[in-house]
Amino acid sequence: MTKVTATGVGNDDRSHPSAVHRPPSGRRSRRRPDRTSSPARAPGAEPPQKETAMTAPTAPFGGVVVGVDGSSRAGLAVDWGAAEAVRRGTSLHLVHAFEMVDSLVANDLMSPAEARATGQQICAAAERHARGTHPGLAVTSEVRLARPAATLVEASRHAALVVVGARGRGAVRGQLLGSTSRHLAARAHGPVVVIRHPTGGAGRPVVVGVDRAPRSTAALTFALDDATRRGVAVRAVHSTRRELPGGARPGRPWPLGLVTEHEVNHLARAVMELAAQFPAVDVDFHAVHDRPVDALLRYSAGAGLLVVGSRGLAPLASVLRGSVSQGLIGRAHCAVAVVRGPPRV
Repeated sequence: MTKVTATGVGNDDRSHPSAVHRPPSGRRSRRRPDRTSSPARAPGAEPPQKETAMTAPTAPFGGVVVGVDGSSRAGLAVDWGAAEAVRRGTSLHLVHAFEMVDSLVANDLMSPAEARATGQQICAAAERHARGTHPGLAVTSEVRLARPAATLVEASRHAALVVVGARGRGAVRGQLLGSTSRHLAARAHGPVVVIRHPTGGAGRPVVVGVDRAPRSTAALTFALDDATRRGVAVRAVHSTRRELPGGARPGRPWPLGLVTEHEVNHLARAVMELAAQFPAVDVDFHAVHDRPVDALLRYSAGAGLLVVGSRGLAPLASVLRGSVSQGLIGRAHCAVAVVRGPPRV
């Protein structure tokens, strides 16, 4: 059932509808490895990073990939990714990557052998944890001498989605998370989920940002599909700062008379058309007069997942101009899913 509501955002996560309107029915190409000649190396020595950075990760097709570095937020990412793999009926693949600078691991002064051993320990611990919390889940892992961000971007080619923590060890042991999550969200070939906090209580809705772009399908479809698996509702949020008459203030409801029938119908129709493919999901549409990032941050306080489209793609063609998606990754009160292109469902 889809309910279309023009509403604002208060301190509480629940909507306060001011009116209800019923609308009419109605790859990026793969880069080739650098094949230029390289200096000879002793038998058994670690290969130069250039030779390994672009080789494809061994993630199973359609699985959930999680970047791990031993940090607490990477642990949260493992928890979220394992639960998602179970919901999808697929496998979990853990990736630890470390970068070389002048024959030492960047910012950690370890040899490649030491870094690889540390990475194997991190992956082994994460595997044990995932199997312990989800018996029967197929879990694999790999440790790679490669740039963490590039490794995860490559892994995203065939993954159902990639999960990382919002911030990891920073300058220690490979810098897998933190800035990597932002790079990944901007360049991944599929959905990316960034985890900042422990998972909230069950039953929280999925919030998705929507805009007036005609191709508002990717993030909306991802949100509806995720909500179906979780058995929760979807809140589609449209926000604008355009000037409104009548003294409307940011964060307050739009009087229905100030929202043109054409605009409401256009946005609601996009939601309705997609929602019809997911009949088990209740969908609310919320129109808010506020800055998009502020509105979505407020809604994220009561959400189980916040879904946004990436730069230049519907449904957030204007909402995500600039650094809004990056701001949400760093500040949202729940997990953030950044979706590029057709979602893999």
